[in-house]
Amino acid sequence: MEQQQDPSDSKKVCDEKQEDETDSMLSIQTQRWLVIRRISYIVIVNAVMPILLYYALKPYLPLVWALVLSSTPTIISVLIQATFLRHIDTIGIASICGFLVSIILAVANGDPKLMLMRESLITAGVGATCALSLLPIRIRSFELKPILYYLAKDLVPLKPVCLSSDKTPQPRILFYWRNSQYCRLHIRLLTGIDIVLLELEFGLKLFYIFSFDIDTVVIASSITWATIGALISVFTICYSVRILRKLKQDEPSMLQRDASTQ
Repeated sequence: MEQQQDPSDSKKVCDEKQEDETDSMLSIQTQRWLVIRRISYIVIVNAVMPILLYYALKPYLPLVWALVLSSTPTIISVLIQATFLRHIDTIGIASICGFLVSIILAVANGDPKLMLMRESLITAGVGATCALSLLPIRIRSFELKPILYYLAKDLVPLKPVCLSSDKTPQPRILFYWRNSQYCRLHIRLLTGIDIVLLELEFGLKLFYIFSFDIDTVVIASSITWATIGALISVFTICYSVRILRKLKQDEPSMLQRDASTQ
């Protein structure tokens, strides 16, 4: 009897003996260690070092410039990650923009309280941009996707999918987006959770500025910035691993459905 060909055989991955990217995402124990290391790194770079640098510079520089330079450990960290690790997130984007805004404010205004609002204003702006990316906008072949989709497309090392009907390999994240309602739902949900955390940081910073003195605001805001950054980073990583594992499980059925539509 002739063996029936599986429709999914007509759609193959570029590397026939591909490694399972998500299943190779280390053991649970290793993942926990990476999460702990990531949290420790964020707390040290975004809270401990800025606070120490602020108090070290405060006796020798005007207050506004001490505030500006206290952000340099965070900025250096973001630039190193973007350059060598090809990793940047919404907190990193807000940090860079906030640093540039702080320099402008230091030269033009010099108000310490306004300076303390710099990252939070940018964070709120990044959150608003993420919210806009959730709008269901479609113009001809263009479809607006959540910001986290574009970050994943550029930064997550997923091998492309070679479809028999296409000569050009298709980005795997795009293949998932087009063929999986689960992917679309959970990327939007993850983006929404990040938005809530970003706007929470903005609200807390406003509360600190109108309630405490400058030194207390520096300490409280640095700790909050590190905490929110750690939450966003760790939650995004853990949630993304879960999403990718589910998508890998569903990939054969997605390939089969896609084959049947050709």
